[in-house]
Amino acid sequence: MIQEYTICLIFVAIMFFVISSLTPQGYYTAVAFLVGAIVSMICGAVGMAIATSANYRTTYCAKISLPLAFKTAYRAGVGMGFALVSFGLLGKAFLT
Repeated sequence: MIQEYTICLIFVAIMFFVISSLTPQGYYTAVAFLVGAIVSMICGAVGMAIATSANYRTTYCAKISLPLAFKTAYRAGVGMGFALVSFGLLGKAFLT
């Protein structure tokens, strides 16, 4: 995961300078891109942590009953969705 985010950060840094030099409102557009990229990376890390934990719990619950496993998986998906939306709204609030 560290290698993946290292490559992403290198790409984001390069694109930050490209966007800031080629667009009319360069600095503002580049900062918005940077905030969006960072929020996206945070969402990816949080989502992967929730999914890893939820997969273990769902597998364990599936040994007991399938409705319990579905309930566990559904709640994990809802938690991941709320995390994604809340991070997106925080990023938007930061930019305004």
